[in-house]
Amino acid sequence: MRYTENGAEMIAPTHLLEAIELIKAEFENDANDDMDEVVYKLAQDSLPFISGEIIYQWQRIPAEYWDRWSDFAPDEWISQQGICGLMQIDLEEYYRELFDEALTQVRTEKLEELAEQ
Repeated sequence: MRYTENGAEMIAPTHLLEAIELIKAEFENDANDDMDEVVYKLAQDSLPFISGEIIYQWQRIPAEYWDRWSDFAPDEWISQQGICGLMQIDLEEYYRELFDEALTQVRTEKLEELAEQ
């Protein structure tokens, strides 16, 4: 999915290294930001809204994230969702975990840099 951040067009990350680079760029822009909040925003901004884009991205996430919606949604709610709504829940879980892992790695790198000084 393409989204705009500060006027620049971005593409939603699909790999950990892409997510790490996005977090590092945000950290360099403003080191005083709450990084947990920044990561949450990056994950949310990665979510597509158009059906075709939801399907496109969902097909590219690891299979372990397929049907994650079944862990969170009550049966009556599931019956009201279309397939794209359920796929979007899977994508949200994927991006949340992707960015959480990326943030952990960025923090580890920063701590190692500080320890070397």
